Amino acid sequence: MIIDGREHTLNKTTSEVVDGSYVLHLHYMDAAGKETVITTRDSGTSWGVDRLDSEPPDYRERRRRAYPPIGDQLDAIWKALGWLQMKKKINLVGEADLLMGRILNVKKRYPKPEPVEE
Repeated sequence: MIIDGREHTLNKTTSEVVDGSYVLHLHYMDAAGKETVITTRDSGTSWGVDRLDSEPPDYRERRRRAYPPIGDQLDAIWKALGWLQMKKKINLVGEADLLMGRILNVKKRYPKPEPVEE
């Protein structure tokens, strides 16, 4: 990625929906070795840069940017709970058991496609 005439390596991208617009965060290391984030917003017709953050304001924001997406975190937690339930015969409590049932029903209704061999 070329910024200000210099090449930078893109570390990761994160995205979210804010006020109905798709927002993309491009994370890279600047020349000083600090993580820098360019935030872009889809206006429906074009992309525009909202802000350039060279240093996140506090540890909470730095952590938020560094953590994996919430969906990946939840998927790992539910897989671990499912493993405990099936392999270790541990019963989930109340609401967690109900949510596990709902998640399994959704997975059954919309199965993951089989990989296509070439």
